[in-house]
Amino acid sequence: MFVHIGFTVLFWLLVSPHSLPPLLSSALVIVFSLLL
Repeated sequence: MFVHIGFTVLFWLLVSPHSLPPLLSSALVIVFSLLL
């Protein structure tokens, strides 16, 4: 479950990098990498 959500969020961040601030994107990547 967490793996699917993590990859979905990472894919979404790669597709639309300008939708979130860079720091927030990096924080989300770190959080999901810890969950994985």
